Amino acid sequence: MNSNQWNIVYNIFDHDVKYYVNKIKSIKNINKKPEMARIHFRHNYKGVKKIPVIHDDHNSVDYISSALVTSRGLNGISMHRIEIRHNMAYIFIADKKLSNFLYSSGNNYIDVNIFNTFSIKYILAAALHIDDKLNFVLNYDDDNRFIDFLVPKNINFLIKARIYKETKIFTEDISFGDEPVATQMKYNKIKIFNIKYNSRRCLGIVQGGDIHKFLFDISGLYNNYRYKL
Repeated sequence: MNSNQWNIVYNIFDHDVKYYVNKIKSIKNINKKPEMARIHFRHNYKGVKKIPVIHDDHNSVDYISSALVTSRGLNGISMHRIEIRHNMAYIFIADKKLSNFLYSSGNNYIDVNIFNTFSIKYILAAALHIDDKLNFVLNYDDDNRFIDFLVPKNINFLIKARIYKETKIFTEDISFGDEPVATQMKYNKIKIFNIKYNSRRCLGIVQGGDIHKFLFDISGLYNNYRYKL
């Protein structure tokens, strides 16, 4: 699918839910270390105009496809919905750790990296409740080249942004396969400084779509396993 001149891919998973849960359960911490690497981006644009988006027909709004958020001051990585409204960006913070990090900051904001990748381990790390996501990423496989803290070399795009404590409420229809329900959603203001990339091809996860549900099922099965330990 093409969106905003981007080729958006909607599925990178080639196994079933149980396969990925078993893979996650089999990971052992063996103190692997990250390798720092450099990457040269051919394109660098300011603002939100070149960002790949998916259109939400229910809410008549565009949102960024598969935005993974991390920060140097935060030992974590999480997936969030970032909406573009009248060339302004807003983020629904779905991760408690990121929320706590923001509101414990002495400033009115935090600076973050937002990236997109086809590497499954980062998608899983962002979707699951894992205490140490850095070690999860390091021990999932042997591809541990970073250009910044938890930002992998094999990324589709990199966005530099600033999340503010300032919030705004939007009424949106939310659905997970059921009838959409009108809900009051609190979004934080986010300023997007620029987006860097080499080619306009990225992963997209439709809110409430098949892959979103697939990740939800992985998380549910994995959490059932965790709570039995």
